[in-house]
Amino acid sequence: MAKSANERVGFGIQRATSTIPSGRETYWSRVYDAFREKPFTEPLPGKFKSIIESVDNGDYAALPELAIELERRDEQIAFLSESRRMALSALDWEILPNAETEDEAAAEESATYVKESLRKVGTFRQTVKHLLLAITSGVAATELVFENSELVETVDVPHTRFTAPSSGEPYINIKIDGNPQGQPMPWGKFCVWVPMQRTPYPLAMTLVHPACRLFIFKYYLKIAWMTWMEVYSVPARILFPGRKLEDADKTAAESAMKNISMDFWGILNGMGEGARLETLTPGTGGAFFEEGARWCDDALSRLYLMQTLTSDVRDSGSRALGQVHQSVRSDLLASDLMAESDNIEQNIIKPMLVLRYPGRDMPLPWFRRKMKEKKDIEAERLAIDQIRLAKENGLHIDDDVLYEKLNIPVPTTKPEESRTDQDIALTVNELTLGIERATRAGDLALVNALRERIAELLGKPLPPLGALPNATDNFGRPVGEPKPEDDPDGPQDDDEDGDEPSSIRDAVLAAIDRRWMNTKDLMKALNRPESQIRGVVTALDLRTIIERRKIGSNATQYRRRRKSR
Repeated sequence: MAKSANERVGFGIQRATSTIPSGRETYWSRVYDAFREKPFTEPLPGKFKSIIESVDNGDYAALPELAIELERRDEQIAFLSESRRMALSALDWEILPNAETEDEAAAEESATYVKESLRKVGTFRQTVKHLLLAITSGVAATELVFENSELVETVDVPHTRFTAPSSGEPYINIKIDGNPQGQPMPWGKFCVWVPMQRTPYPLAMTLVHPACRLFIFKYYLKIAWMTWMEVYSVPARILFPGRKLEDADKTAAESAMKNISMDFWGILNGMGEGARLETLTPGTGGAFFEEGARWCDDALSRLYLMQTLTSDVRDSGSRALGQVHQSVRSDLLASDLMAESDNIEQNIIKPMLVLRYPGRDMPLPWFRRKMKEKKDIEAERLAIDQIRLAKENGLHIDDDVLYEKLNIPVPTTKPEESRTDQDIALTVNELTLGIERATRAGDLALVNALRERIAELLGKPLPPLGALPNATDNFGRPVGEPKPEDDPDGPQDDDEDGDEPSSIRDAVLAAIDRRWMNTKDLMKALNRPESQIRGVVTALDLRTIIERRKIGSNATQYRRRRKSR
Protein backbone atom coordinates (compact mmCIF):
# COMPACT_ATOMS: atom_id res chain seq x y z
CA MET A 1 0.00 0.00 0.00
CA ALA A 2 1.42 3.37 -0.98
CA LYS A 3 2.20 5.81 1.81
CA SER A 4 0.57 9.19 1.99
CA ALA A 5 2.52 12.36 1.30
CA ASN A 6 2.49 13.04 5.02
CA GLU A 7 4.40 9.81 5.68
CA ARG A 8 6.94 9.95 2.85
CA VAL A 9 9.79 12.46 3.23
CA GLY A 10 12.66 10.61 1.60
CA PHE A 11 15.06 8.16 3.19
CA GLY A 12 16.53 7.87 6.64
CA ILE A 13 13.77 9.73 8.47
CA GLN A 14 10.02 9.31 8.82
CA ARG A 15 7.40 12.04 9.04
CA ALA A 16 5.00 11.81 11.94
CA THR A 17 1.60 10.47 10.91
CA SER A 18 -0.28 12.58 13.45
CA THR A 19 0.74 15.12 16.07
CA ILE A 20 4.30 15.47 17.34
CA PRO A 21 4.57 13.59 20.66
CA SER A 22 5.81 15.40 23.74
CA GLY A 23 8.12 14.12 26.47
CA ARG A 24 11.51 12.42 26.26
CA GLU A 25 12.23 8.95 24.85
CA THR A 26 16.05 8.73 24.73
CA TYR A 27 17.76 7.81 28.00
CA TRP A 28 21.09 6.27 28.94
CA SER A 29 21.07 2.50 28.51
CA ARG A 30 23.27 -0.02 30.29
CA VAL A 31 22.71 -2.44 27.44
CA TYR A 32 23.77 -0.16 24.58
CA ASP A 33 25.81 2.67 26.11
CA ALA A 34 27.77 1.26 29.07
CA PHE A 35 30.42 -0.75 27.20
CA ARG A 36 32.16 0.13 23.97
CA GLU A 37 32.81 -2.73 21.60
CA LYS A 38 35.72 -2.02 19.28
CA PRO A 39 35.02 -2.88 15.68
CA PHE A 40 38.45 -4.53 15.25
CA THR A 41 41.70 -5.23 17.08
CA GLU A 42 43.90 -5.82 14.06
CA PRO A 43 42.84 -4.08 10.82
CA LEU A 44 42.54 -7.20 8.73
CA PRO A 45 40.98 -6.73 5.29
CA GLY A 46 38.48 -9.50 5.98
CA LYS A 47 37.34 -7.77 9.17
CA PHE A 48 36.71 -4.49 7.33
CA LYS A 49 34.77 -6.35 4.68
CA SER A 50 32.50 -7.96 7.27
CA ILE A 51 31.87 -4.59 9.00
CA ILE A 52 30.83 -2.91 5.74
CA GLU A 53 28.56 -5.84 4.89
CA SER A 54 26.92 -5.64 8.32
CA VAL A 55 26.20 -1.95 7.73
CA ASP A 56 24.60 -2.78 4.40
CA ASN A 57 22.48 -5.41 6.19
CA GLY A 58 21.12 -2.89 8.72
CA ASP A 59 23.70 -2.60 11.53
CA TYR A 60 23.89 1.17 11.16
CA ALA A 61 25.62 1.60 14.55
CA ALA A 62 28.75 -0.13 13.19
CA LEU A 63 29.49 2.66 10.72
CA PRO A 64 29.95 5.59 13.20
CA GLU A 65 31.87 3.24 15.49
CA LEU A 66 34.20 2.39 12.62
CA ALA A 67 34.69 6.11 11.89
CA ILE A 68 35.69 6.72 15.53
CA GLU A 69 38.22 3.86 15.41
CA LEU A 70 39.79 5.19 12.20
CA GLU A 71 40.25 8.63 13.77
CA ARG A 72 41.82 7.03 16.86
CA ARG A 73 44.31 5.00 14.86
CA ASP A 74 45.35 7.38 12.07
CA GLU A 75 46.51 10.92 12.80
CA GLN A 76 45.85 12.07 9.22
CA ILE A 77 42.22 10.92 9.30
CA ALA A 78 41.76 12.53 12.73
CA PHE A 79 43.19 15.83 11.46
CA LEU A 80 41.13 15.88 8.27
CA SER A 81 37.89 14.89 10.00
CA GLU A 82 38.26 17.57 12.65
CA SER A 83 39.22 20.16 10.01
CA ARG A 84 36.08 19.39 8.02
CA ARG A 85 33.84 19.71 11.09
CA MET A 86 35.69 22.68 12.56
CA ALA A 87 35.21 24.66 9.35
CA LEU A 88 31.55 24.92 10.42
CA SER A 89 31.72 24.73 14.22
CA ALA A 90 34.18 27.66 14.37
CA LEU A 91 31.51 29.93 12.86
CA ASP A 92 28.78 31.38 15.03
CA TRP A 93 25.19 31.02 13.83
CA GLU A 94 22.08 33.18 13.78
CA ILE A 95 18.37 32.98 12.93
CA LEU A 96 17.25 35.34 10.16
CA PRO A 97 13.78 36.18 8.79
CA ASN A 98 12.87 34.54 5.51
CA ALA A 99 13.70 37.14 2.85
CA GLU A 100 11.93 35.27 0.03
CA THR A 101 8.40 35.71 1.37
CA GLU A 102 6.07 38.61 0.69
CA ASP A 103 4.63 38.60 4.22
CA GLU A 104 7.46 40.42 5.97
CA ALA A 105 5.53 40.80 9.24
CA ALA A 106 4.93 37.04 9.51
CA ALA A 107 8.56 36.32 8.61
CA GLU A 108 9.79 38.65 11.35
CA GLU A 109 7.36 37.15 13.86
CA SER A 110 8.38 33.55 13.21
CA ALA A 111 12.11 34.42 13.24
CA THR A 112 11.77 36.24 16.56
CA TYR A 113 9.89 33.30 18.09
CA VAL A 114 12.46 30.73 16.94
CA LYS A 115 15.37 32.89 18.05
CA GLU A 116 13.97 33.42 21.54
CA SER A 117 12.98 29.76 21.91
CA LEU A 118 16.39 28.39 20.91
CA ARG A 119 18.08 30.88 23.22
CA LYS A 120 16.23 29.28 26.14
CA VAL A 121 17.25 25.73 25.14
CA GLY A 122 20.59 25.29 26.85
CA THR A 123 21.49 22.09 24.96
CA PHE A 124 20.89 23.41 21.45
CA ARG A 125 24.43 24.67 20.81
CA GLN A 126 25.86 21.28 21.73
CA THR A 127 23.28 19.64 19.49
CA VAL A 128 24.36 21.76 16.52
CA LYS A 129 27.93 20.60 17.10
CA HIS A 130 26.84 16.98 17.59
CA LEU A 131 25.01 16.91 14.27
CA LEU A 132 28.26 17.83 12.49
CA LEU A 133 29.52 14.30 13.21
CA ALA A 134 27.27 13.17 10.38
CA ILE A 135 29.61 14.81 7.87
CA THR A 136 32.47 12.39 8.66
CA SER A 137 30.66 9.37 10.16
CA GLY A 138 27.63 9.30 7.88
CA VAL A 139 24.73 9.81 10.31
CA ALA A 140 23.82 11.75 13.46
CA ALA A 141 20.51 12.29 15.26
CA THR A 142 19.00 14.26 18.13
CA GLU A 143 15.66 14.11 19.91
CA LEU A 144 13.42 17.18 20.27
CA VAL A 145 11.64 17.39 23.61
CA PHE A 146 8.45 19.48 23.55
CA GLU A 147 6.28 20.55 26.45
CA ASN A 148 3.10 22.55 25.90
CA SER A 149 4.03 22.95 22.23
CA GLU A 150 7.36 24.57 23.17
CA LEU A 151 10.84 23.16 22.56
CA VAL A 152 12.47 22.78 25.99
CA GLU A 153 15.38 20.37 25.40
CA THR A 154 17.40 18.53 22.78
CA VAL A 155 18.85 15.08 23.52
CA ASP A 156 21.67 13.82 21.31
CA VAL A 157 21.10 10.21 20.25
CA PRO A 158 24.14 7.89 20.78
CA HIS A 159 25.29 6.26 17.58
CA THR A 160 25.12 2.85 19.27
CA ARG A 161 21.31 3.01 18.98
CA PHE A 162 21.05 3.16 15.20
CA THR A 163 19.56 0.17 13.40
CA ALA A 164 17.44 -0.64 10.36
CA PRO A 165 13.74 -1.50 10.55
CA SER A 166 12.98 -5.20 10.38
CA SER A 167 10.55 -4.44 7.57
CA GLY A 168 13.43 -3.41 5.32
CA GLU A 169 12.14 0.13 4.83
CA PRO A 170 14.82 2.76 4.06
CA TYR A 171 14.62 4.42 7.47
CA ILE A 172 16.83 4.54 10.56
CA ASN A 173 15.35 3.27 13.82
CA ILE A 174 16.51 3.82 17.39
CA LYS A 175 17.13 0.86 19.69
CA ILE A 176 15.75 1.17 23.22
CA ASP A 177 15.76 -1.15 26.24
CA GLY A 178 13.38 -3.99 25.63
CA ASN A 179 13.19 -3.38 21.88
CA PRO A 180 16.42 -4.43 20.13
CA GLN A 181 14.70 -4.14 16.74
CA GLY A 182 14.28 -0.44 17.42
CA GLN A 183 11.42 1.96 16.98
CA PRO A 184 10.94 4.66 14.34
CA MET A 185 12.42 8.16 14.71
CA PRO A 186 9.55 10.21 13.23
CA TRP A 187 9.89 13.70 11.82
CA GLY A 188 9.17 16.41 14.36
CA LYS A 189 10.28 14.23 17.26
CA PHE A 190 13.76 13.41 15.95
CA CYS A 191 16.20 15.26 13.74
CA VAL A 192 18.16 12.69 11.69
CA TRP A 193 20.88 13.94 9.36
CA VAL A 194 22.34 11.71 6.63
CA PRO A 195 24.38 14.13 4.45
CA MET A 196 25.44 11.59 1.77
CA GLN A 197 22.35 9.39 1.63
CA ARG A 198 21.83 7.39 -1.54
CA THR A 199 18.44 6.20 -2.72
CA PRO A 200 17.15 3.81 -1.46
CA TYR A 201 19.86 2.98 1.10
CA PRO A 202 20.55 5.61 3.78
CA LEU A 203 24.20 4.62 4.50
CA ALA A 204 25.27 3.05 1.24
CA MET A 205 27.98 5.68 0.69
CA THR A 206 29.91 7.72 3.26
CA LEU A 207 33.43 9.06 3.69
CA VAL A 208 34.20 6.05 5.87
CA HIS A 209 33.88 3.55 2.99
CA PRO A 210 36.85 4.74 0.85
CA ALA A 211 38.80 5.78 3.96
CA CYS A 212 38.87 2.14 5.10
CA ARG A 213 40.79 1.01 2.01
CA LEU A 214 43.36 3.79 2.39
CA PHE A 215 43.71 3.06 6.10
CA ILE A 216 44.43 -0.64 5.44
CA PHE A 217 46.97 0.12 2.71
CA LYS A 218 48.75 2.69 4.88
CA TYR A 219 48.71 0.40 7.93
CA TYR A 220 50.43 -2.51 6.16
CA LEU A 221 52.78 -0.12 4.41
CA LYS A 222 53.97 1.10 7.79
CA ILE A 223 54.49 -2.46 9.00
CA ALA A 224 56.54 -3.28 5.91
CA TRP A 225 58.51 -0.07 6.37
CA MET A 226 59.37 -0.94 9.97
CA THR A 227 60.36 -4.46 8.96
CA TRP A 228 62.65 -3.15 6.23
CA MET A 229 64.20 -0.67 8.67
CA GLU A 230 64.86 -3.48 11.15
CA VAL A 231 66.67 -5.55 8.54
CA TYR A 232 68.31 -3.04 6.22
CA SER A 233 68.45 0.38 7.78
CA VAL A 234 70.12 -0.36 11.13
CA PRO A 235 73.83 0.64 11.13
CA ALA A 236 76.16 -2.38 11.49
CA ARG A 237 79.78 -2.53 12.70
CA ILE A 238 81.95 -5.50 11.66
CA LEU A 239 85.32 -6.18 13.34
CA PHE A 240 88.04 -8.04 11.42
CA PRO A 241 90.63 -8.88 14.11
CA GLY A 242 93.18 -10.22 11.58
CA ARG A 243 93.81 -13.38 13.60
CA LYS A 244 91.81 -15.95 15.43
CA LEU A 245 90.95 -14.65 18.88
CA GLU A 246 91.06 -16.68 22.03
CA ASP A 247 87.99 -16.84 24.19
CA ALA A 248 89.19 -14.10 26.54
CA ASP A 249 90.12 -11.82 23.63
CA LYS A 250 86.78 -12.52 21.96
CA THR A 251 84.92 -11.58 25.12
CA ALA A 252 86.84 -8.32 25.36
CA ALA A 253 86.19 -7.54 21.69
CA GLU A 254 82.47 -8.27 22.08
CA SER A 255 82.30 -5.93 25.07
CA ALA A 256 84.09 -3.22 23.11
CA MET A 257 81.74 -3.57 20.15
CA LYS A 258 78.69 -3.38 22.39
CA ASN A 259 80.02 -0.25 24.08
CA ILE A 260 80.54 1.43 20.70
CA SER A 261 76.88 1.09 19.77
CA MET A 262 73.75 -0.76 20.69
CA ASP A 263 72.97 -1.30 17.01
CA PHE A 264 73.75 -4.42 15.02
CA TRP A 265 77.34 -5.60 15.34
CA GLY A 266 79.44 -8.67 14.50
CA ILE A 267 82.95 -10.20 14.69
CA LEU A 268 84.37 -12.23 11.86
CA ASN A 269 87.02 -14.22 13.69
CA GLY A 270 90.04 -15.17 11.61
CA MET A 271 88.69 -13.61 8.39
CA GLY A 272 91.36 -11.65 6.60
CA GLU A 273 94.77 -10.21 7.35
CA GLY A 274 95.19 -7.27 9.68
CA ALA A 275 92.67 -5.97 12.18
CA ARG A 276 90.13 -3.45 10.91
CA LEU A 277 86.63 -2.14 11.77
CA GLU A 278 84.06 -1.53 9.03
CA THR A 279 80.75 0.33 9.34
CA LEU A 280 77.94 -0.70 7.01
CA THR A 281 75.60 2.21 6.27
CA PRO A 282 71.87 1.59 5.78
CA GLY A 283 70.42 1.33 2.31
CA THR A 284 68.24 3.93 0.59
CA GLY A 285 65.36 1.71 -0.50
CA GLY A 286 63.11 3.11 2.28
CA ALA A 287 62.10 6.04 0.06
CA PHE A 288 59.51 3.75 -1.52
CA PHE A 289 57.66 3.38 1.78
CA GLU A 290 57.79 7.09 2.52
CA GLU A 291 56.35 7.93 -0.89
CA GLY A 292 53.61 5.34 -0.38
CA ALA A 293 52.63 6.85 2.97
CA ARG A 294 52.53 10.31 1.41
CA TRP A 295 50.33 9.03 -1.39
CA CYS A 296 47.86 7.68 1.18
CA ASP A 297 47.80 10.99 3.05
CA ASP A 298 47.23 12.92 -0.19
CA ALA A 299 44.42 10.58 -1.17
CA LEU A 300 42.78 11.06 2.23
CA SER A 301 43.09 14.84 1.85
CA ARG A 302 41.39 14.71 -1.52
CA LEU A 303 38.66 12.55 -0.03
CA TYR A 304 37.88 14.74 3.00
CA LEU A 305 38.83 18.22 1.73
CA MET A 306 38.78 17.77 -2.07
CA GLN A 307 42.32 19.13 -2.23
CA THR A 308 45.80 18.51 -0.81
CA LEU A 309 47.96 21.64 -0.66
CA THR A 310 46.17 23.54 2.12
CA SER A 311 46.61 20.56 4.44
CA ASP A 312 50.17 19.58 3.49
CA VAL A 313 52.38 21.89 1.41
CA ARG A 314 55.68 20.29 0.41
CA ASP A 315 58.46 21.26 -1.95
CA SER A 316 56.32 20.44 -4.97
CA GLY A 317 53.60 22.88 -3.94
CA SER A 318 53.24 26.47 -5.03
CA ARG A 319 51.36 29.48 -3.77
CA ALA A 320 49.30 29.89 -6.94
CA LEU A 321 48.26 26.25 -7.00
CA GLY A 322 47.41 26.46 -3.31
CA GLN A 323 45.04 29.35 -4.01
CA VAL A 324 43.26 27.27 -6.67
CA HIS A 325 42.86 24.39 -4.24
CA GLN A 326 41.63 26.79 -1.57
CA SER A 327 38.79 27.88 -3.87
CA VAL A 328 37.78 24.22 -4.25
CA ARG A 329 37.69 23.88 -0.50
CA SER A 330 35.52 27.02 -0.30
CA ASP A 331 32.99 25.29 -2.55
CA LEU A 332 33.02 22.29 -0.23
CA LEU A 333 32.44 24.55 2.78
CA ALA A 334 29.54 26.25 1.02
CA SER A 335 28.01 22.83 0.30
CA ASP A 336 28.32 21.78 3.95
CA LEU A 337 26.80 25.06 5.12
CA MET A 338 23.83 24.66 2.78
CA ALA A 339 23.23 21.04 3.84
CA GLU A 340 23.43 21.95 7.53
CA SER A 341 21.01 24.86 7.11
CA ASP A 342 18.48 22.71 5.25
CA ASN A 343 18.64 20.01 7.91
CA ILE A 344 18.12 22.33 10.89
CA GLU A 345 15.45 24.40 9.16
CA GLN A 346 13.39 21.41 8.03
CA ASN A 347 13.89 19.05 10.98
CA ILE A 348 14.12 21.39 13.98
CA ILE A 349 12.76 24.85 13.18
CA LYS A 350 9.78 23.71 11.12
CA PRO A 351 8.38 21.38 13.83
CA MET A 352 8.63 24.30 16.27
CA LEU A 353 6.48 26.44 13.97
CA VAL A 354 3.99 23.61 13.36
CA LEU A 355 3.31 23.36 17.09
CA ARG A 356 3.43 27.10 17.79
CA TYR A 357 1.24 28.17 14.87
CA PRO A 358 -1.17 25.25 14.14
CA GLY A 359 -3.03 25.69 10.89
CA ARG A 360 -0.88 28.62 9.74
CA ASP A 361 1.71 28.45 6.98
CA MET A 362 4.35 30.63 8.63
CA PRO A 363 7.49 31.61 6.66
CA LEU A 364 10.36 29.34 7.59
CA PRO A 365 13.23 31.32 9.22
CA TRP A 366 16.77 30.78 8.00
CA PHE A 367 19.58 29.17 9.99
CA ARG A 368 22.81 30.81 8.84
CA ARG A 369 26.43 30.71 9.90
CA LYS A 370 28.16 34.06 10.27
CA MET A 371 30.81 33.94 7.59
CA LYS A 372 34.09 35.74 8.17
CA GLU A 373 35.09 37.59 5.04
CA LYS A 374 38.69 37.05 4.06
CA LYS A 375 40.53 40.05 2.70
CA ASP A 376 42.18 39.68 -0.67
CA ILE A 377 45.53 41.28 0.10
CA GLU A 378 46.72 41.04 -3.50
CA ALA A 379 43.59 42.78 -4.83
CA GLU A 380 43.87 45.56 -2.25
CA ARG A 381 47.53 46.12 -3.07
CA LEU A 382 46.70 46.27 -6.79
CA ALA A 383 43.94 48.83 -6.16
CA ILE A 384 46.32 51.05 -4.16
CA ASP A 385 48.95 50.85 -6.92
CA GLN A 386 46.34 51.83 -9.52
CA ILE A 387 45.26 54.84 -7.47
CA ARG A 388 48.86 55.92 -6.97
CA LEU A 389 49.56 55.62 -10.71
CA ALA A 390 46.46 57.66 -11.54
CA LYS A 391 47.48 60.40 -9.13
CA GLU A 392 51.01 60.51 -10.52
CA ASN A 393 49.63 60.98 -14.04
CA GLY A 394 47.23 63.72 -12.99
CA LEU A 395 44.05 61.69 -13.48
CA HIS A 396 41.03 62.79 -11.48
CA ILE A 397 39.36 60.14 -9.32
CA ASP A 398 35.95 60.68 -7.74
CA ASP A 399 35.72 60.41 -3.98
CA ASP A 400 33.14 57.61 -4.24
CA VAL A 401 35.56 55.50 -6.27
CA LEU A 402 38.37 56.10 -3.78
CA TYR A 403 36.20 55.04 -0.83
CA GLU A 404 35.10 51.91 -2.68
CA LYS A 405 38.59 50.91 -3.88
CA LEU A 406 40.16 51.46 -0.47
CA ASN A 407 37.22 49.80 1.31
CA ILE A 408 36.78 52.81 3.61
CA PRO A 409 33.34 53.84 4.91
CA VAL A 410 32.01 57.06 3.45
CA PRO A 411 31.86 59.71 6.22
CA THR A 412 28.38 60.87 7.16
CA THR A 413 29.55 64.43 7.87
CA LYS A 414 32.16 66.62 6.25
CA PRO A 415 35.24 67.22 8.37
CA GLU A 416 35.43 70.74 9.73
CA GLU A 417 38.70 72.59 9.67
CA SER A 418 40.11 73.37 13.07
CA ARG A 419 40.47 77.14 13.17
CA THR A 420 41.39 79.43 16.02
CA ASP A 421 39.38 82.48 17.02
CA GLN A 422 42.13 84.69 15.64
CA ASP A 423 41.94 82.99 12.23
CA ILE A 424 38.17 83.40 12.18
CA ALA A 425 38.42 87.07 13.09
CA LEU A 426 40.95 87.72 10.34
CA THR A 427 38.80 85.88 7.78
CA VAL A 428 35.71 87.82 8.80
CA ASN A 429 37.68 91.04 8.48
CA GLU A 430 38.73 90.12 4.94
CA LEU A 431 35.15 89.23 3.99
CA THR A 432 33.93 92.55 5.42
CA LEU A 433 36.38 94.43 3.25
CA GLY A 434 35.06 92.40 0.34
CA ILE A 435 31.50 93.49 1.19
CA GLU A 436 32.60 97.12 1.07
CA ARG A 437 34.19 96.60 -2.35
CA ALA A 438 31.15 94.73 -3.64
CA THR A 439 28.91 97.55 -2.36
CA ARG A 440 30.88 100.15 -4.26
CA ALA A 441 30.61 97.98 -7.38
CA GLY A 442 26.84 97.60 -6.90
CA ASP A 443 26.91 93.76 -6.79
CA LEU A 444 24.14 92.80 -4.32
CA ALA A 445 24.47 89.08 -5.01
CA LEU A 446 28.12 89.09 -4.04
CA VAL A 447 27.33 91.09 -0.90
CA ASN A 448 24.79 88.46 0.25
CA ALA A 449 27.19 85.61 -0.62
CA LEU A 450 29.91 87.16 1.56
CA ARG A 451 27.41 87.80 4.37
CA GLU A 452 26.37 84.13 4.23
CA ARG A 453 29.98 83.07 4.60
CA ILE A 454 30.39 85.38 7.61
CA ALA A 455 27.28 83.85 9.19
CA GLU A 456 28.77 80.34 8.79
CA LEU A 457 32.00 81.40 10.49
CA LEU A 458 30.28 83.17 13.38
CA GLY A 459 27.50 80.63 13.78
CA LYS A 460 24.87 83.36 13.72
CA PRO A 461 22.16 83.91 11.11
CA LEU A 462 22.45 86.95 8.82
CA PRO A 463 19.34 87.50 6.69
CA PRO A 464 19.98 88.42 3.03
CA LEU A 465 19.75 92.10 2.10
CA GLY A 466 17.19 93.42 -0.33
CA ALA A 467 19.21 96.53 -1.13
CA LEU A 468 22.86 97.49 -1.08
CA PRO A 469 24.09 98.75 2.28
CA ASN A 470 25.83 102.04 2.80
CA ALA A 471 29.46 101.72 1.86
CA THR A 472 30.48 103.30 5.18
CA ASP A 473 28.42 100.93 7.33
CA ASN A 474 30.18 98.68 9.79
CA PHE A 475 27.81 95.79 8.99
CA GLY A 476 29.51 92.43 9.15
CA ARG A 477 32.77 93.84 10.56
CA PRO A 478 33.90 92.21 13.83
CA VAL A 479 33.36 94.24 16.94
CA GLY A 480 36.33 96.48 17.71
CA GLU A 481 37.57 96.60 14.10
CA PRO A 482 37.89 100.17 12.82
CA LYS A 483 36.01 101.28 9.72
CA PRO A 484 38.12 102.14 6.69
CA GLU A 485 37.64 105.86 7.24
CA ASP A 486 38.57 105.46 10.93
CA ASP A 487 41.85 103.71 10.12
CA PRO A 488 44.29 106.12 8.46
CA ASP A 489 46.51 103.19 7.50
CA GLY A 490 43.64 101.05 6.13
CA PRO A 491 42.56 100.79 2.49
CA GLN A 492 40.88 103.97 1.22
CA ASP A 493 38.15 104.52 -1.34
CA ASP A 494 38.98 104.26 -4.98
CA ASP A 495 39.40 107.23 -7.24
CA GLU A 496 36.85 108.05 -9.84
CA ASP A 497 38.75 106.17 -12.54
CA GLY A 498 38.38 102.90 -10.59
CA ASP A 499 42.12 102.42 -9.92
CA GLU A 500 43.62 102.05 -6.46
CA PRO A 501 46.08 104.91 -5.82
CA SER A 502 46.90 103.57 -2.36
CA SER A 503 50.62 103.23 -1.78
CA ILE A 504 49.97 99.96 0.02
CA ARG A 505 48.37 98.48 -3.08
CA ASP A 506 51.26 99.52 -5.27
CA ALA A 507 53.76 98.18 -2.75
CA VAL A 508 51.94 94.85 -2.52
CA LEU A 509 51.88 94.49 -6.29
CA ALA A 510 55.52 95.40 -6.53
CA ALA A 511 56.45 92.88 -3.85
CA ILE A 512 54.43 90.15 -5.54
CA ASP A 513 55.99 91.02 -8.86
CA ARG A 514 59.49 90.60 -7.44
CA ARG A 515 58.88 87.23 -5.76
CA TRP A 516 56.20 85.21 -4.01
CA MET A 517 55.70 86.40 -0.46
CA ASN A 518 53.11 85.41 2.12
CA THR A 519 51.32 87.85 4.45
CA LYS A 520 54.02 87.83 7.12
CA ASP A 521 56.74 88.48 4.54
CA LEU A 522 54.74 91.42 3.18
CA MET A 523 54.30 92.77 6.71
CA LYS A 524 58.04 92.77 7.22
CA ALA A 525 58.84 94.13 3.75
CA LEU A 526 56.27 96.96 3.84
CA ASN A 527 56.28 97.58 7.59
CA ARG A 528 52.50 97.56 7.64
CA PRO A 529 49.94 95.89 9.99
CA GLU A 530 48.62 92.47 9.02
CA SER A 531 45.03 93.72 8.73
CA GLN A 532 46.05 96.22 6.05
CA ILE A 533 48.02 93.63 4.08
CA ARG A 534 45.16 91.12 4.18
CA GLY A 535 42.62 93.79 3.26
CA VAL A 536 44.53 94.92 0.20
CA VAL A 537 45.15 91.35 -1.00
CA THR A 538 41.46 90.45 -0.57
CA ALA A 539 40.37 93.65 -2.25
CA LEU A 540 42.52 92.86 -5.26
CA ASP A 541 40.81 89.45 -5.71
CA LEU A 542 37.30 90.79 -5.20
CA ARG A 543 37.92 93.72 -7.50
CA THR A 544 38.88 91.30 -10.24
CA ILE A 545 35.71 89.22 -9.72
CA ILE A 546 33.40 92.24 -9.55
CA GLU A 547 34.73 94.26 -12.44
CA ARG A 548 35.55 91.09 -14.44
CA ARG A 549 38.82 92.48 -15.63
CA LYS A 550 42.46 91.94 -14.89
CA ILE A 551 44.40 94.34 -12.75
CA GLY A 552 47.66 93.95 -14.55
CA SER A 553 49.85 90.92 -15.02
CA ASN A 554 51.02 91.07 -11.42
CA ALA A 555 47.53 90.35 -10.07
CA THR A 556 47.11 87.48 -12.56
CA GLN A 557 50.34 85.90 -11.33
CA TYR A 558 49.20 86.42 -7.78
CA ARG A 559 45.90 84.62 -8.35
CA ARG A 560 47.67 81.65 -9.91
CA ARG A 561 50.03 81.41 -6.96
CA ARG A 562 47.17 81.52 -4.52
CA LYS A 563 45.45 78.64 -6.31
CA SER A 564 48.60 76.53 -6.28
CA ARG A 565 49.27 77.19 -2.59
